[in-house]
Amino acid sequence: MPFKRRSLGAPALVAALALLPGIVYAEGEPSSDGRWRILLHQQLKAEKGCDLHQVLMFNELKLGDETTIEGRISCIDGREFNFNRKRPHQKFDLHLCQPSVC
Repeated sequence: MPFKRRSLGAPALVAALALLPGIVYAEGEPSSDGRWRILLHQQLKAEKGCDLHQVLMFNELKLGDETTIEGRISCIDGREFNFNRKRPHQKFDLHLCQPSVC
């Protein structure tokens, strides 16, 4: 019984090529906010015992050569923190969000 060679065919090739842009993007330069997110993640873990779940929102404000970042994150355990950093070489200021009663 002879061995039959199977071809993956055009659909498999198209699917493989469709994934290529994602692979190239992942290997490229990180996005502009990638570095501060890594530092924020490390600082949250070290100082607050927070495993970062999600960056809920953030704003970047460029003033001259400096970029100020502020926003809110959520931890896996449900806590939320406001964060801000006035200069790239500084640590983030982290403040636990607590409900207020009026």
